[in-house]
Amino acid sequence: MQKLANVLIPLPKKIEQGEASYTVAGFEGKIALRISEKCDLTKSAHEVIAKRLADLAAVTVDGKRGDYKVTVKVDPADPAFAKIDKGEAYYVKTGKRETVLCGKDPAGAFYAAVTFADMLEQSGDDVVVADAYVLDWPDFKHRGHTMESRYGTEFMTKQDYFDALDYLASMKVNLFIVNLYDCWGFQYDGDYVEYLYAPIPGHPEIRTPKRIKYFSVRNNKWISKKDLIPDMYKEDFFAEVVAYGKRKNIVVVPEVNSLGHNTLIPRMLPEISAKNEDGTPKNRGYCTSNPETYKFLFTWLDDVIDRYVLPFGNDELHLGLDEVGEAYKCQCPKCRDLSRTDIFLDHAIALIKHAKDKGMKSVSICHDMFLELGAVTDANKQKFVDAGIDDVTVLDWWTYEDPTAGLFFGKADQVRPILRSRIKPYSSYQNWTAAQDCYENIRGTIKVAKEQSFEGTDAYGTLDPSFDKNYKLLADVSWNVSELDNVEGFEMRYAEKYYPKNRERAATAFRALRDIMIDEAHNNYQNRTTRWLEVYPYCYRVQKKDDEGNVILDESGKPLLGLKNFPGDTFGRLIRSDRVDVAYLELLKKNSDLAISFFENSGRYDSFNDTWLLTARHYNRIADEYLSVLAAAAEYDEGGCPVSFVHELERLIGERERLMAFAEVVKPRSNSYTYLRNMSHFRQYLIDLRDYFLAEMKNGARPKLDLTNLDYAMSDRFFFLR
Repeated sequence: MQKLANVLIPLPKKIEQGEASYTVAGFEGKIALRISEKCDLTKSAHEVIAKRLADLAAVTVDGKRGDYKVTVKVDPADPAFAKIDKGEAYYVKTGKRETVLCGKDPAGAFYAAVTFADMLEQSGDDVVVADAYVLDWPDFKHRGHTMESRYGTEFMTKQDYFDALDYLASMKVNLFIVNLYDCWGFQYDGDYVEYLYAPIPGHPEIRTPKRIKYFSVRNNKWISKKDLIPDMYKEDFFAEVVAYGKRKNIVVVPEVNSLGHNTLIPRMLPEISAKNEDGTPKNRGYCTSNPETYKFLFTWLDDVIDRYVLPFGNDELHLGLDEVGEAYKCQCPKCRDLSRTDIFLDHAIALIKHAKDKGMKSVSICHDMFLELGAVTDANKQKFVDAGIDDVTVLDWWTYEDPTAGLFFGKADQVRPILRSRIKPYSSYQNWTAAQDCYENIRGTIKVAKEQSFEGTDAYGTLDPSFDKNYKLLADVSWNVSELDNVEGFEMRYAEKYYPKNRERAATAFRALRDIMIDEAHNNYQNRTTRWLEVYPYCYRVQKKDDEGNVILDESGKPLLGLKNFPGDTFGRLIRSDRVDVAYLELLKKNSDLAISFFENSGRYDSFNDTWLLTARHYNRIADEYLSVLAAAAEYDEGGCPVSFVHELERLIGERERLMAFAEVVKPRSNSYTYLRNMSHFRQYLIDLRDYFLAEMKNGARPKLDLTNLDYAMSDRFFFLR
């Protein structure tokens, strides 16, 4: 039997384990699962246990008969809970004939089942459990995730959301914030990057159609689709997601961003848009002096609350309100003389007061404008007190940095809970690039939450299996804060949980990846790979300028948007860095080689192992391509043969396509489209450079090679992707 303290995540507070183990069921066996209190959460406990048994062996769960009995009960008066003042507490007591799962409340009973399911093991064709007593309770009341409305989430089906909630519940997460509305700048295809995942009453015209565009290696063809409406909007199934979360002890909270990150609504309803000085709409932000703005917003929020919150007994809402930059400030005669601070605070108070009047008991807003505007003051707290909303307002403190770089962008010393507060670690959300390690950020932010007595966590990210280790760490230290500094302990638990027969080699592979997935320079929330080696940073549009540096305008007087230089800017940096960045690529190659060797021979043949193998191969491919092209170009510049350069490009194209074909199988369908689009950029520039060389050689010319700007060699297909 595995030692439970070496594999359970989150780690329980108390584990007493004996030497014995008990057979729960033999092959095609049957267990009796008895539930003393029937409710949605104990029914879900039944489902968790039944699914785990079915995954391990051909075991039938019966309500009455079986050779082994599992009893699920709720008993707040049980002596085990006498000194525990937390909700969601539980214990698991295994025995030769029976296991008892007892919760202080229904949520605790559900988590007892989650832990018991995690304790079950295969032994030949049997299912066994250790002789053990586990007593457990959470440190933080709220342990959550925020799923940003970003690439990939628009294609998530209802079942994808249900699966995500099952996954989060397995880590004892109890809060899931889903961003129903958010906007960014121009990126791929010059489109507005805007997301709306629930219909707005009275405005069926306000929608956010999306594109899919990439090369499918497995199908050997281009995939190009447009005007695709996000599944959640099209089917309006968010209410079903909220209901399903309730069954898993997860409060699903709608977030509707406001003021900042806001271009869709102002474009579609210009009458409530923030105004330029000449009175024309900015097509971003709101005019907060216009009563029509609040007529629209209150109607919208009422619909969200009435459809997605109150019917499920919930009382939480998130309003975003992050990154409200100067560009969002209205310049109409009534707004222009108001300070950004007054506009922000008055707007936040108006929305929160309305939400409280609708029955909301927790209304979250992001903290960052308080820090940026110098508004973390007792005087501003008093404004919320005077409005009667200090009891429902929750500041959501987010930061992408790690402690070495300076949490909260160097303003960590100003963090204090002037209002109810939660911490928002960065669990990684860029599922379209190489996966990142966010462990230092997670540990650092949870320490702040502990020191400041925050209510809990609701990490910022999207959902992708490549972030599993980030999620597991977050769950671990949110439930059991005593594990905050036990870095190696978590690493070994993670390795043993998934590779019990190869734990040491697994831990070595995970450490090798950790060393290249972190921001080793400690100055940015992204590592060097995701920050400038990937294509994604070059997909934001920039204003076109003439030779004198003046912004070029179109016929309507708006700036023309152009493409950034990819991969030229990256090659330029590598060439200029005097081997500093080349040495980083060599580190990527070395460490990913080690990880690949392990995951290719780990003995696991499932999606978990394949996901880690994909991450290792992704870093490896990035490193090999840049190093190989640089080396081949240096040889060519010294008079080398163009045929040799073409042969190296052919090798790299083949390796890239093998990676893409593997990704098409491994990556979740919803997240695969943009992930493969980014990979398609690399494939296409290599193909175009090869084809350019072949064409020039056919014409008897020696091909030009300037890696710092390859536009001369790029085809329509490359710019189609860009």
